Amino acid sequence: MEARLSQQHSPVSFRYKLHKLTQRNPEVLPMIPPFHQNQRNAQLMAQESAAFLHTPNKLTPTLDTQTGTHFNTDADLNLVPHRHAAIQATASVPHPGTAGTQPLTPTQELTLTTPRSQQDDTLLLQNRQHRSRHPTHSAHTLRRMKRKIMQRTQRELDAASPDLDKNWTPSMPNNWIGSNFDASIPKQGCVRHLSLNVRTMSHSESGLQDQAQLWTRCYDLETGIVALSDTSLVDNTPNELRNSLFRSTQIARHRWHSPNLTVTHGQGRPGVMRETVGGTVLATNDYVSSMLGSALTDSRRAGRWTGRKLIGANNQSIYFYEVYLPTFADKSHPGSAWQTQKALLKSIDTDSRAADPWHQAIQDLTAQILQDITSESTSSMQGSKIVVSGDFNCRWVTGSTNTYSKARTETLRSFAAQFDLCEVFSTIHPNITPTTFVASEEPGSRRSWIDFVFASTQLLSDGHILEAGILLYETLNRSDHRAYMFEIDLDQALQIGPEWSMQPHTDPRLAKINIKSDKQVSQFQQRVAKQWTHLKAYNTQLQAIEAVNKWKLQQLDDSSTLKAIELLYDLSIVLVVGSWRTVSGCLPAMRNTGGSRKNIWSAIYIDKAREFRTLTDIVSMWQRKYTKERILRRLSDSPSLTVVGRAAPTVNCDHVAWREWIAFVCARAALKRKELHGCWRAQSKEAMLGAIKSRSDNYLKGSQRSAISSWLDRARRAPPMRSIQIVTPAGSTTITEPHQLKETVDSAFQKRAAGGYGPSTWYAGHPLDSDTDEGRALRISIAEQGATDTNLQGVPEHIRYLLKDGQYKYVEKLGTRAHPSLYLDRGCMSPRTQSQWREYWASRSKGTAPGQSQLSVNLVWSLQLSVDHSCSNSTHSTDAGTQPKMGKPHKTCLTMHVFDLLRTLSNLVLTTALVPTSMLRNVMCLLDKVAGPHSLPNKRPIGLVEQLAQATLGPQFRILEDTWEEHAMLDKFQSGGCKGTGCDTPVMAVTMKLEYAYIYKQFIALIFQDQSKAFETLRRFLGQEMPLRRLAVPESFIHLVDAFKAGSWFMVSTAWGPRETDWDLIHGRIQAGINISSPRPLSSTDPADRQIGYHDEHGTTQGSAGGTTTYKAQYDWFASAQRRHQVDPAPYTGLRGHEVRSIGHGYIDDVAMTVASLEGVKRGLKVSRDFNELMDGAFNTIKTGVYILETRPDGKYKRHTTGTESFDPEWHIPREITIPNESIIAQLSAARARLDTLQADSSDRTALLDHITNMGTDTVLSFKVLDPYDPILYLGVWLTPVLIYSRAIQAAKDASDLAAAALCTTSIKLKEAIKIARMVPQAQAVYKLKCTSAFPHQMETISKKLRSTVKHKTGICSRFSNLAFEGTLYEGLNNALLAERIMMLVRLIRQDTQSQIP
Repeated sequence: MEARLSQQHSPVSFRYKLHKLTQRNPEVLPMIPPFHQNQRNAQLMAQESAAFLHTPNKLTPTLDTQTGTHFNTDADLNLVPHRHAAIQATASVPHPGTAGTQPLTPTQELTLTTPRSQQDDTLLLQNRQHRSRHPTHSAHTLRRMKRKIMQRTQRELDAASPDLDKNWTPSMPNNWIGSNFDASIPKQGCVRHLSLNVRTMSHSESGLQDQAQLWTRCYDLETGIVALSDTSLVDNTPNELRNSLFRSTQIARHRWHSPNLTVTHGQGRPGVMRETVGGTVLATNDYVSSMLGSALTDSRRAGRWTGRKLIGANNQSIYFYEVYLPTFADKSHPGSAWQTQKALLKSIDTDSRAADPWHQAIQDLTAQILQDITSESTSSMQGSKIVVSGDFNCRWVTGSTNTYSKARTETLRSFAAQFDLCEVFSTIHPNITPTTFVASEEPGSRRSWIDFVFASTQLLSDGHILEAGILLYETLNRSDHRAYMFEIDLDQALQIGPEWSMQPHTDPRLAKINIKSDKQVSQFQQRVAKQWTHLKAYNTQLQAIEAVNKWKLQQLDDSSTLKAIELLYDLSIVLVVGSWRTVSGCLPAMRNTGGSRKNIWSAIYIDKAREFRTLTDIVSMWQRKYTKERILRRLSDSPSLTVVGRAAPTVNCDHVAWREWIAFVCARAALKRKELHGCWRAQSKEAMLGAIKSRSDNYLKGSQRSAISSWLDRARRAPPMRSIQIVTPAGSTTITEPHQLKETVDSAFQKRAAGGYGPSTWYAGHPLDSDTDEGRALRISIAEQGATDTNLQGVPEHIRYLLKDGQYKYVEKLGTRAHPSLYLDRGCMSPRTQSQWREYWASRSKGTAPGQSQLSVNLVWSLQLSVDHSCSNSTHSTDAGTQPKMGKPHKTCLTMHVFDLLRTLSNLVLTTALVPTSMLRNVMCLLDKVAGPHSLPNKRPIGLVEQLAQATLGPQFRILEDTWEEHAMLDKFQSGGCKGTGCDTPVMAVTMKLEYAYIYKQFIALIFQDQSKAFETLRRFLGQEMPLRRLAVPESFIHLVDAFKAGSWFMVSTAWGPRETDWDLIHGRIQAGINISSPRPLSSTDPADRQIGYHDEHGTTQGSAGGTTTYKAQYDWFASAQRRHQVDPAPYTGLRGHEVRSIGHGYIDDVAMTVASLEGVKRGLKVSRDFNELMDGAFNTIKTGVYILETRPDGKYKRHTTGTESFDPEWHIPREITIPNESIIAQLSAARARLDTLQADSSDRTALLDHITNMGTDTVLSFKVLDPYDPILYLGVWLTPVLIYSRAIQAAKDASDLAAAALCTTSIKLKEAIKIARMVPQAQAVYKLKCTSAFPHQMETISKKLRSTVKHKTGICSRFSNLAFEGTLYEGLNNALLAERIMMLVRLIRQDTQSQIP
């Protein structure tokens, strides 16, 4: 019977005989084999055909309401039941009260399903009965009708089928074996991992399309981790900063919709035909990146694997590796991965060398995994899990008799057994034999299973990996390998909770007001003026003024006065911020504001045109009887046609399936043709030009940062912090739970603010560092009368000499010591006048981020602007249709009294030093120093302080700065933050000293001192109050600063807050502006007991008013100590030809001390160490480096010993310099004295002996001595003591080339291109070169690419003379560098050499 069914028949005869056979023998119906092997497209093709044929008077699917059966009037489609029988589909509920037949509704069309095989006979009989009642069309009529349909325009199709959903797409077939990841989304807390051998990522036109299709598919599958092998990508290099890896990453960032993705790349070995062979990539999206740990790369730099460590909680971690092992290739393929890695074997020792590259890779991978895991603590090792994926080019189950193949399989199984790994797919689907390599689609082609995913058995046994599948019936990146995907529950595997994958819920930030828009400012002022009357703000202002006046007469206590000031402050915030919040919700420009970037550019049109041509070619080839193979080959030329490609039938499908697919292609072509219409192109062009114009307008209005970042394609700022990694003695832990994340970060900063950075804690309990009347009197006594042995009791002996410099500083220009009247005469602590208040806000940078209350500089500045209020009377829509008024508009200001209200409020705080609680609420933002793990050491804290607090303290600190500058009170050691000086001043001075030593062959030593956490280590009294008092700052101002410091409260900004509810929880913990809260336990169940924020007891906030000023005051003390106790400062020739001696140079916390003897080096290091102990500073001895420049007897410079050389002081320099650690020596002496008082056999004596033994190794501090030929980065400039500037030249070239590459691909106007080239890349290159020496040919190399780019953007021929171009439109690098050097020379000559260049 089966033989009879398998005979070849024409479609009609075969189906007729089949019908007769089933009528005579119904029992054989289940034995009938399927007519089509690929049944997964049945429902797809039925829906496509139904949608395409749903037009009146054409091939209309109908419904027999008496029998409830779907059928079609097309006889050619209803001959017999087949795998597309969904067009006749299953029964549906008939319409009530109707009879006969009626057209199928769109809803019924889209719900068609494939009938079961048992229904085929019934459907056949029903269709035959239908054909007896309804005539059928001839084949010629059908062809003519289809040709007419295909020739219809999209407009006619729309009119013919008005109810058809234009967004309808066919349901996709199941192209997977194993789990079907297209049919579901990732479960909560789970991540999908995709592994694929991409067979090189080409950067040709078609290759870029393939990459775009690959990453688009990854986005559709909601993949979190993508591991690729055999990529053949090249890392970014200094000569090519935008190499193939950069371009591929850009495509992934756009198509994967992950602007902050993290890519770990292992570059392969150099090949013959290709730049690299092999290579691996592991990419993580924005969500998974929050758990990233260290990168895992091939130790031999062969790109055989790469990976990342994901860090969870409770010492749980997962090591992900992507592997590419070579397959055998003989010598006739010298560019293969096998041969390139075989050459690597020659450089490996014989003891550790394997027999071939494959076994060597397995051996090295095993060693790498062991090293990665064993480097962790014992508890972390127990929680470590492993996932190894990739192309192993080996069989897991082999039936081959090949001895070599069996050996590799046994080695692979031994590797898996060693780390207790299981193959994921075979474990989850044991009854399916997977295929991951398909040589071709031809029948009988080679297929194998050589790509695997090995995971720790615990991940599978605990149910953390439940899904695994292979995308067998779909190719990605034109690879002959198939994508291998599995889903892992990171929530449970890493024990981090599901919050890492959730969308954060934070309070929306208030939109910025555009101070250039009269309409916005006018509506804002009108709202504020209305609220002024409604809130009765004037009465509140009078009450606060009256309360302060009574306080001055001592008729009112501090608490009642503070309450009145707080009421006025809260009303001011509600009045200003609340008004703008209301107005911003009504402005059209402020609605639905998002950061999405409109990618409307010419490449989109090109892609759509290419897709349309492919679709029309397919239809044409079908009409001209091309073979199915050629049609599918033409479809493969456009991998972006994902929907059409996945719906395409195979070569073995019948003619009906192909006809239906061609009909679907016609419909898709009609849609593409509509998108390519001239109106669409005009809209796209208009939108593109509008975006370019908007960017240019924003640049002209002052928003230069965003415009420049867009033009230069700079990386976007990292998203808010979603997780943090902390290091404990037990290992690393990632925290993602919102409350625990806030508590952990706040506790870490609370610990930072508590101090304890110095080598000793001598200040603990000492009056000098206590907030008591005794301590304040002692500090005032030292400033006014000087330090004596009597008032220095309890201070270590070896640092007392520094406190003796704490008296009022002697000012040479005044001829006497400083005194507070210097500041009071300039208006310090005097209430601000209206002109001074306006002058201050005019000097503030507009557009800066506001504090917690959302009161921004723009809002305050808008209160005093005079604008035309007639523009705000129009509707919220555009005013394009209104007629402009004739004459000059009348501009007025409606809120000047509110602007003056804020001045009054600031003056009240300044007079009383009573700070409102809400003014002390600050937000700490953590910015990434470099892209990498989310750990606190990699974060730079920037504080967002309340603007009124800045306005109260800012003018006072400015008076301090002006007074110091006028009387030259600060030591010339410090150049940072001083008028007329910049980073080039210390760099130029260091260069001049090196040149002086080089010319005169004199000894010189440079000490580059590293100060960790410079702003955070300033203690409240020792590091801030005493340095300011040393410069005779008035006591009233010191009291005001201390009042702000005592009550300050910070919250760290994360993706989950802080929110208004968080500030409400701590409202009761702060009373009268003074912090009374104590540290709270972590993870407390009671919200009232949680650690919410922290009190910034010590240190200054970066971004706050006076932070830099206070640090300069402390550093002036340090400079004076160095100058007083230095024995041998280094000489150099000054600008006027005379010899100048200097102790060094500093720019804020970047210090470069210069001395002329080895003894001077030790003395300078000792003073630095003692000063940091006095101030509890973090002196980083490990990062501090010393350069010694001294000539040998033969005239060359001394260097370190090499090889077996013995040290000779006349020919070599030491590798380290040591000084005694005075604090440890003092502690050791005290411990030994206490040892004599303890009994011989007591436990305390034993413990003390162990403590003494441990301290004995720390009695000496060691500092590394660098080789004079090693470059060092100082203030952004690469310097070498031997005056070799090749590193600085290369850095300048990198900056110039990077900007040139970005400008090449952006739309920018002529003037803007020239201006941006001057402002950014050229300015960067000039700064790096102006204190160095560069030859003309080096300058040409640096500026070549940038000049060519500017020529291209200005429309000038590339062969146009460079001299003429740089002399007319564009100022070249040579001219800019020469002009900058002349300006720097004139600026230095105008300054007093002795006071500005030490």
